[in-house]
Amino acid sequence: MKTRNAFKSAIAIEIATAISSILLISAFLSPTCFAQASTHTGVIAHETNFESKEEGHKIEFLKGSSGQFTHARLLGRIMTTKVGFNPTIIKQLSAAQIKGLEGTYVLKDDTSLGIEIRSSAKGLMLKQLWDNKDIAFTPRSETFLSDDGIFPLTFLLSDKEAMQVISFENNIWLKAK
Repeated sequence: MKTRNAFKSAIAIEIATAISSILLISAFLSPTCFAQASTHTGVIAHETNFESKEEGHKIEFLKGSSGQFTHARLLGRIMTTKVGFNPTIIKQLSAAQIKGLEGTYVLKDDTSLGIEIRSSAKGLMLKQLWDNKDIAFTPRSETFLSDDGIFPLTFLLSDKEAMQVISFENNIWLKAK
């Protein structure tokens, strides 16, 4: 189990580094021009293809049918979709809304892994039950982000109660009954 978690952590760090680079680059992109990154950002620009100087992580920004940038391909294999929210703005939720998200969740593909989600002063606190690590989250829209901005949580609700939570776009956690 430790080897598996270490492998998952190594992948998460690689993805987090790439996503951080994307967030930095996307701040400079507009629909009609290409970003020209300075040497201070640690990214080299090649039209809409970017590569981090030290690690060599590649990012390619892709336009949709509207001509707007809608997707990014990370490391040549991970496809991401541009989200329609500002990750720096915190959305205010009522205590009842937050309460409906609380509970214990198990990973759909491996029910031996679980997380516990509770309300906190700023939003939510997630506890990884396999290592007791706590991670704080704040609401940004329908998505909650960890305080470092790289770990997203999106909840699926039914009658104002969470039924599942999705992390990193494809990890589905089902609420335990």
